[in-house]
Amino acid sequence: MKGLQDYLKKFEVIAPPDDAVRKAVVKAIADSMGVMLTKSKVRMQGTTAFISASSLILNQIRQHRKEIIDAVHQAMPKSVNLLRDIR
Repeated sequence: MKGLQDYLKKFEVIAPPDDAVRKAVVKAIADSMGVMLTKSKVRMQGTTAFISASSLILNQIRQHRKEIIDAVHQAMPKSVNLLRDIR
């Protein structure tokens, strides 16, 4: 019979909810580019964050993609497996 400790091990690394990741993406975009977005403009699908904005802003986000992703991972270390790309 497995002990309680063995059962609870699978809950050690609980991923943050999508809402927290979306907030972190919005904050990282604001910090790195100075563009203010709302979290409703960010949609998570799998490990990709999709941004709804003008093409001008999307091009700037593509240029700063690595910087934004790194900022999110620094703010939320458990989001490393949740956010891998921004489109």
